Amino acid sequence: MELPGQRKPLVTLRDGAEYIIKLPKADRELPQCETVIEVLMLIGEHGGDPMMPHIAMMKALQRHRAESGSGTAPESCQGPQGH
Repeated sequence: MELPGQRKPLVTLRDGAEYIIKLPKADRELPQCETVIEVLMLIGEHGGDPMMPHIAMMKALQRHRAESGSGTAPESCQGPQGH
């Protein structure tokens, strides 16, 4: 999954987890990010369809785009810069 502001796409569940961990605390505590974290943990611990975290991440990004009205994710949703 390619994300705005990221040079390297998220390929594995670990990539997704590392991306979320590096977000500012305020962003991690948003309901849509908490959903992504929960899904990543469930899939990582118990197995299941790896598409679920992908869908959760896409929904989180789409929510930011809809709120901003600009069609692009705000800086905070783009993740940590320079990684």
